[in-house]
Amino acid sequence: MSEEQTRPLRTMTRTVGALREHDVRFALAGGWAVYEPAHDVDVLIREEDRSAVLDAVERWGMAVRDTVEDWPVRTYDGQQLVDLIHRPDEHPVDRALLDRAERIRVGPVAVPVMSATHLVIDRMLVFGPHRCDLAETLLIALSCVSSSTGRW
Repeated sequence: MSEEQTRPLRTMTRTVGALREHDVRFALAGGWAVYEPAHDVDVLIREEDRSAVLDAVERWGMAVRDTVEDWPVRTYDGQQLVDLIHRPDEHPVDRALLDRAERIRVGPVAVPVMSATHLVIDRMLVFGPHRCDLAETLLIALSCVSSSTGRW
């Protein structure tokens, strides 16, 4: 595998390691949570954990970019983007949401990932009159019922 192919997996693994080392609760979201490695890593965190998360990823050598308060914190592991999200679709990440995360193997690590139901609903919440492409949402739903993930 080329560096370009392994970089996202390495970044996801490093991000998980940094958060675990600092006892920060989190859950993977986006493509990593369901069907395929994505071009970036989406991680749900609680807003009150934001400073601990920033400390954790900085200690692991990741660069933090300035962001707006209500926007995801953007960090980079080299050129690889990590979004640390505390308000997906204007709904704050809380303890109950993280409690519903399911622990599954993603690459070399077992990590909490958002439930299949939450992932589909999250995708549907962004639909509107000018954005209603069901293709990606259906891919998520189909991957969640596949035998490889066995999540529904």
